[in-house]
Amino acid sequence: MRGPGMPTLSECSWMSAPFTVMRSEFSEISLDRLVSEYQPRQYSAFVYGKMRNRPRLEAWVCDDPIAVYTYGQNDYQPSPFTPYLEGFRARISDLAGCEFNSCLINEYQHGGHYVSPHADDEPTMGPVVWSISAGATRRFRFTPKKGMDGETATLELRHGDALGMLDGCQDLLNHALLPTKKDVFEGSAEEWR
Repeated sequence: MRGPGMPTLSECSWMSAPFTVMRSEFSEISLDRLVSEYQPRQYSAFVYGKMRNRPRLEAWVCDDPIAVYTYGQNDYQPSPFTPYLEGFRARISDLAGCEFNSCLINEYQHGGHYVSPHADDEPTMGPVVWSISAGATRRFRFTPKKGMDGETATLELRHGDALGMLDGCQDLLNHALLPTKKDVFEGSAEEWR
């Protein structure tokens, strides 16, 4: 289904469309419940020689109780799946056609919270990543990696949308959740890996 800011597949033919968006597939997801159950926290990292807070809050959920996720200078201790999040895992796995054993919950408390351009290409992660948006509508951007041909694609992800970054996406593209000066309320993205 095509929504505002959503390119058609022909408009994205330069990248053979390694992503897909399912509009309002998970409209019943509750941001408040996810935050209450997992209590995401703010991590810090050295940026240009200074310790800075990451511009979002995060929580790591994984089947394996000893599967520590390391990103930057931080080790994320895993929390187990609650029955609530487990229900969404079953549905997103069916939609994606693959099993997910982990979920990174990113909480964005305001428009100044964001994720910089990056690729989820850690060797221990699978090639497919799906994300469910909850709360505020935010702009999400794909850009070709250095040395790759192509254009930028910007999507508006709304509450309940599911974004699938398919096999090959992490090799070709960086992605980012853009900051905004608009007065937006809280939102989150649950990245399934």
